[in-house]
Amino acid sequence: MPFWANRFDSCILRQRIFPAQKEDNLEKYRPTEFDKKTHARNLGWFRELLREDGVWEYEVIGREKYIFKLRGGETLEIIHFDMEIENGEYKWNDFLLAEIEGEEVGYLYLGVHLPNRKDKTSKAVSDIDVLVKGLGIGGRLEAVKQLLLQRRANNIGVIKNVIFDENQIWIDKEMTQINRKFRKSSNLMEYKNNITELLIKRQNWLVIYGNGGKGNYEHHEIKSVFWGSEGKEIYKIYQPGEAIPRLNCEVKQTRVDLRKRASKFVNEE
Repeated sequence: MPFWANRFDSCILRQRIFPAQKEDNLEKYRPTEFDKKTHARNLGWFRELLREDGVWEYEVIGREKYIFKLRGGETLEIIHFDMEIENGEYKWNDFLLAEIEGEEVGYLYLGVHLPNRKDKTSKAVSDIDVLVKGLGIGGRLEAVKQLLLQRRANNIGVIKNVIFDENQIWIDKEMTQINRKFRKSSNLMEYKNNITELLIKRQNWLVIYGNGGKGNYEHHEIKSVFWGSEGKEIYKIYQPGEAIPRLNCEVKQTRVDLRKRASKFVNEE
């Protein structure tokens, strides 16, 4: 189980994702209530730890900034931060922060173990959440992650990247709430709209991480119920010596420390 698995019980979100003064500029990106709720819960744990007075005393140093142009002309910046943690559970820790117009719209965490002494394979776990759906942010975060993993595999050997299906967990919880609400109100049209929205969100996740999806992840049944996987292990193997993926974007170097930068991502308003 990854070290962030219990964050749902410990996180306290201390800021609004989109402050009032930005509403006009970001109106076309407005997330749904479901997306805001799940994103806040997922991201809140990281916020608490990454604030300057957080419980982890380490630097989160910027390495590269990947700059993409989206379909609507927006500029998406994905900043790669290297999380220097001594005596941590993972040898290498990376954090990708996605921003549009300086506003946080998604993140991806990646942790890689030291190679297993027996089979020389490293295990990597990753966690992704996107606040604004439909712009291709998730796919680009995934693409940068795959670049980082292949680059690392070329240096340390085989890496097995395991994915946790939190998307299904959140949808199941939301379905429970929708059914309870429907039993009270019997509003069939509202019920259909809510169910349709959840189906679309599930399909968007499966496009990348589903069996046969764009991410090329394998799906294997396992005997034990792995956290967030419901008896199924979802993974992708990175072999050393393979080509590093080429991204259609501009890349710049950066040395900003996420914990010290003047960003609403970390600090309270």
